[in-house]
Amino acid sequence: MILLESTNIPPSIALYSALIGSASGILVSQVFDIIKLKKKHKLNLQKEFFSRKLDAFEKTVIFWTNVQNMLQGLEMTLKSIRNPDHYFDEQVTKKILDAITKDYTDINDKVKDIYSSLRLYIDIPKEYYFSHKVMEYFNLYGELGLLIESANKKEIQEKELRKELEKRIQKMDEISKIIDSKASEFINLLRYELEKFYY
Repeated sequence: MILLESTNIPPSIALYSALIGSASGILVSQVFDIIKLKKKHKLNLQKEFFSRKLDAFEKTVIFWTNVQNMLQGLEMTLKSIRNPDHYFDEQVTKKILDAITKDYTDINDKVKDIYSSLRLYIDIPKEYYFSHKVMEYFNLYGELGLLIESANKKEIQEKELRKELEKRIQKMDEISKIIDSKASEFINLLRYELEKFYY
């Protein structure tokens, strides 16, 4: 009170000033809290987005790496098919055709899911829509099984069988190289997309 009397400020004005100062301090504090909350929310959204994008990229890399490994494994079967002394009985032929059907179905289903997820996060250039090459590879592989089945039923001559098998195997080798190259390029594209988050 002594201070108020010496400055000649009425007590009600001093009280109002104190209330206004206190209220403005609370208001400023609340505004900063809201700004911090918005920033935290935005960071959480970015973190979730990155996490989901990373998950989609990881699944894609795993998928194409598995496809590459599977094609390398099938090369062993192709080598045995090329061997003129190798004979496939009906039971082996059925196993080959069943395995082809299963692999074909699995890959076809997975590739749809993977590309659908990726489209949410990046624009995929047209040259990386090459899953049709994998399907073409498996179609040729299925044709090998059908040719071998025809040979078992004596519907095709051995010489003609070997010629047809070789023609398809050569085409499969070409496709396998394309798939391997495109898969590696696509994986590098995904790495580049992820590096954008670090800079």
